[in-house]
Amino acid sequence: MNHLSIVALHKPDQDEPFPILIRGKVMGTRWFTLSVIIFFLIPSAVQAQQEAPLGTSNFSFKLDYINFIDNRWSPDTQGGYMGLEGYWHISPNVYLGGEIGAGSSGTLYGGDAIHYNPIELNVKYAREVFPNLVADFGTGVSYSYASIEGEEYVASYYKKHEQDVLFGGQAFAGLTYRIQRFPFIKLARDDAMPAIGVNVKYQVTQDFNGRDVDFNNLRLGVQLSWLIGMEHVLPPPDIQAEQKAPLGTGNFAVKSDLITFTDHFFRLIDEEQKTYVAIEGYGKVYKDVYLGGELGFCTVSDDFQHDDLLHQHRAYDTDLTFLELNAKYAKDLSPHFVIAAGGGLSWIKIDGTYEVHNFLLVGGRYIQTMDRRVPESDWLVGGQIFTDLTFTYHWLQIGINAKYQVTQEMKSEGQDFDVNNYRLGAQVGALF
Repeated sequence: MNHLSIVALHKPDQDEPFPILIRGKVMGTRWFTLSVIIFFLIPSAVQAQQEAPLGTSNFSFKLDYINFIDNRWSPDTQGGYMGLEGYWHISPNVYLGGEIGAGSSGTLYGGDAIHYNPIELNVKYAREVFPNLVADFGTGVSYSYASIEGEEYVASYYKKHEQDVLFGGQAFAGLTYRIQRFPFIKLARDDAMPAIGVNVKYQVTQDFNGRDVDFNNLRLGVQLSWLIGMEHVLPPPDIQAEQKAPLGTGNFAVKSDLITFTDHFFRLIDEEQKTYVAIEGYGKVYKDVYLGGELGFCTVSDDFQHDDLLHQHRAYDTDLTFLELNAKYAKDLSPHFVIAAGGGLSWIKIDGTYEVHNFLLVGGRYIQTMDRRVPESDWLVGGQIFTDLTFTYHWLQIGINAKYQVTQEMKSEGQDFDVNNYRLGAQVGALF
């Protein structure tokens, strides 16, 4: 029996430390310190180690939340980040590789923005902490292009556009779930395997243009990975039956929901209910507990007209992108029905345009007196709780879901509002 089969046969004890992983605070150096403790001070949940738990090489696409933490920047320095990374196995459990990415801050009124493009060289240590669940941590150096547009980030002496190249360093950690079985898709290589995961990174940089302000940042997000040089090994049928999970070892689904905003969105109240579409994916991390995320989209638009001596037309069109990190507990209700409940954190990107058109009534005709078009953008942090009921049959899953989400407030045209919402809908997907 090879060492992979031994891993599959192992059943974690109730006293093993995984709940510490779930409850740990995912924040900067605390998260990184916790990862080090897990690796070196807590006994492993498996009896044999793979020397290359993430394959002989691996590649990932990352979608993260980024926060530039220097308090001398404006308050609106939360944004989005996309990255590509690749690593190669160089010694037992050790990988060498790098990452390139692009990030930007959220802005209001289209006036100010931070743009950030890091290039990183990293080394990391990876270890399988549970069957198919790999934890890693590492460090590296970086060379980043940074620029600002606007005049009010630190002081009025900032020009409309400034740029600099910054040296820096970073520490990071992550969790990766390897997907042994994937429905519908035949992989291009027999030794290839997809994976999903979560990541956190803290990065420090030089001061910007020699001034007393930097681009230090914290990133938190999800990634989709492709592992090369892996062996697909499944436990014997009797062990698979014993380890049966209510929603598989992993699952994904496409959702279509009705979303209702509980606050008057931009004070334009005619269109509070809209259609929300999303894709979600989860992997089993401990008994009936699943960790995963959701990426969703919604568009809201509305207008208002006032007829009097002054005719005014106001309109708002906005696109919302929802990025969620969730954990949920699932339980069988019957051989084919599963109920689940959970919660998590979210990041909502708002991109919109607010338009105002004023017309003055003169001699029975309206004459345009003002035409204003204001682009607006921001990132809001939030949280959510949810539940769903799912019918399963072999690899197929069909279900209904309900979710309530709360967010930070956003300021627009002198008014504060949130995008708190609840959703009701259905999903269809696959188990693996």
